[in-house]
This record gives sequence, structure tokens and C-alpha cells, in this order.
Amino acid sequence: MQIKLHNINKTYKTGMESIHVLKNLHITIESGNWLTITGPSGLWKNDIITLYISY
Repeated sequence: MQIKLHNINKTYKTGMESIHVLKNLHITIESGNWLTITGPSGLWKNDIITLYISY
């Protein structure tokens, strides 16, 4: 089994401004491999998981 994400984009709108937090994300995870998503609080980690689940 593979997990594939292609052309993933996420934008937040704050008033008149748009903030692109993900631009054209491409990732493939092969069967048997592990992926760890780390980073400071408030970054895009949860967005990737939410986008994958909603696919």
C-alpha cells in the first residue's frame, strides 16, 4: 500500500490577506515506511493530517 498526496494546497484568509501554508505539496510514502511530522506549534502539521483524512 502507498500513501500519496499530490498538488495539496492550503490557504488561510485573514481579512484582506491570504496566507499560503501549503503550496503544491507532493509526497509518497511507501508501504513499511514511517513518517514523522514535527515542528513548532501552530505550523501546518495538523493541516496535512486533516487534508489526508478528508481525501
